Order: sequence, then structure tokens, then C-alpha cells
Amino acid sequence: MPPIYILGAGPAGLAAAYTLTQQGQTVVVVERDSKVGGLAKSIEYQGFILDLGPHRFYTKIAPVIQLWNEVLGKDQVTVTRLTRIYYSGKYFSYPLKAFEVLFALGIVENIRIFFSYLVAKMLPNRHPKNFSEWVVAKFGKRLSEIFFEGYTEKLWGIPCTEISAEWAAQRIKGLSLLKAIRTAFLGSDGKVKSMIGQFQFPRLGSGQLYDKISDYLLGKNQKVLLNTEVVRLHEHNNRVTQLTLKNRQTGVELTVDCSAVISSVPLNILVEQMISPPP
Repeated sequence: MPPIYILGAGPAGLAAAYTLTQQGQTVVVVERDSKVGGLAKSIEYQGFILDLGPHRFYTKIAPVIQLWNEVLGKDQVTVTRLTRIYYSGKYFSYPLKAFEVLFALGIVENIRIFFSYLVAKMLPNRHPKNFSEWVVAKFGKRLSEIFFEGYTEKLWGIPCTEISAEWAAQRIKGLSLLKAIRTAFLGSDGKVKSMIGQFQFPRLGSGQLYDKISDYLLGKNQKVLLNTEVVRLHEHNNRVTQLTLKNRQTGVELTVDCSAVISSVPLNILVEQMISPPP
């Protein structure tokens, strides 16, 4: 049978290729960039390794942990998290440390936070319409202003009133003011991903994981085509049966047979590559 073609050599594409290779399948990975890793790759600059994307590796999903351990082995280290919130001219540890917050914010500000939280609980907004309303309902208006709104708007570049409440619920899942206070006094139990104090990380940056998966694939005689993009997906009876690939360096195009396709490229690009456009 023709090989399974995997579009995109980012984390999703390479994980698929790695798993299929372990199952004895023949795969070809197609990546338009000159390096694997996608938005999670690492780049070298003036003798330094810089991570383009994720800065923490953390999960409780057993198959993901197994993949990390298999691929990285001894090339991963345990990193103690060092995160700071800068507010009102002072740095605060995150996860929060109770006495640091109490003394740094002062008694008046702490009282404002507490009463703001009580108001939110006594007059609950059960159907928040956006991120701002969701956070206020969960933590109170004052704490929302201090620790959530400014950070979120700087990070995403749009007002909190234009971000959905559903996104907030997913992003801050499992965290509450009472849990934050309990963590500040007693430490984290690791149940909330934003509260973890340690995490695993590849020794040479996030991209090392994907470089090693690529090396594994090549060692198993699988193909990883870099600087290659998909020009067309050819379908027959609602199945992709052929791909037209283009070498971005030479401009040469080649049409190949495939038994299946797994795509991790942006959906808008995938749709543009289809000969028979979807409805």
C-alpha cells in the first residue's frame, strides 16, 4: 500500500508519525519549513538556543508522558518554576505566597479584595457573557482588575470584554479564590495546571523533543520531507488518494499516491489545497 502522508511536522504531526511507525505503518511527513517542531521548535541564535513556543512541559495524560520519556530519556530535566507577577511596582511570586501578598498589598487592598469577592458571591452572575464578567463572577471585581484583566489584554491584544466566557472557563479551569488562598498557605497539590511548582523540560529546549522524533523516524527509514508543501489534495469517492507536493527550494512538483492523510496544517490552508471544495 502507498504510505500514510502526514502534513505538518509540528507536535501533532510528529506524534502521529511516531505512533504509526511503532505500529509498523509506512509514513511520510511533509513540512514546508526547513526545521521540524512547528510553533514549538527551538532556534539557534548567536550561540543560544531560543524556544519559539512552549516554555513548560506539563500533563497528566499517561500516553503523552510515556512518549516524552521514550523519546527524551535522560535528555529531560526537572525545572523549578519561576514566575512573577509585576503589580504596583512590586514582584509577586506565582503561585501566590500568602504572606508576601498580605504584606505587599497592605491591609486596605486585601480588605477591598475580600469584600469584592463577597459581593460577587452574594450577587452572582450565573450567565457571564465574556471573559471579564466570568473572572469577576469567579474572583470578584478587584482581584480581576489586579491580576487578570491587565495581563490578559497585554497577552492577547484585545479587551477582556471581547473574549468569550467559555474561553475563560477553559483557560482558568479548576481555579478559584479559595483554592488560590489555600495554595498560598499550604502549597500546591498540582491539581490545577496553572499552580504547578515544577515541570519536566528537554535539556536543549522544547524543540529537542521534535528533533529526536525526526531522528527516530529517519532511523526507521521513514521520510521527513522538509522545505516541501502540499499544492493539491486529489480526492476520489470522498477520500484523498493523491497529493501534489512542491519542493520550495527547486520549485519542482510531484504527484504521489497515498493510502491516507493526517493533516495538522491550518484548516484554511487545507481547504484551499482541495480540488473539490467542501460545501
